Amino acid sequence: MRGVNDDELLDFCRMTEHKDLDIRFIEYMPFDGNRWSDKKFMSYAEAIEKITAEFGALSKVVDDENDTSKHYKISGFAGRIGKFVKVFALCV
Repeated sequence: MRGVNDDELLDFCRMTEHKDLDIRFIEYMPFDGNRWSDKKFMSYAEAIEKITAEFGALSKVVDDENDTSKHYKISGFAGRIGKFVKVFALCV
C-alpha cells in the first residue's frame, strides 16, 4: 500500500535472491471497513515497473493449472515473485 509498506517492495523481492521462496503480492482492494483510499493504491503494473527498474526484465513462470497467482522470476534469483489474481477472475 502506498505510504504504508510500498518501501518494502524491493526488499521482499531481494528475499528470493538466495532462497527458493515464493513471495506473493496482492493489490489493495476496496472492501467495507478497510478505509480504502485510491491514494494508498499501487497497481500491480506500477509494482512491476519498480521491480524491473531495479532488477531488469522478469521471466514468466509456467503456473500450475490451479494456481491462484501468476508467478515471475528475477534473472539469477533462486525464488520467484507472484501476484494473486483478482477475485472476480477466479469466477470467470
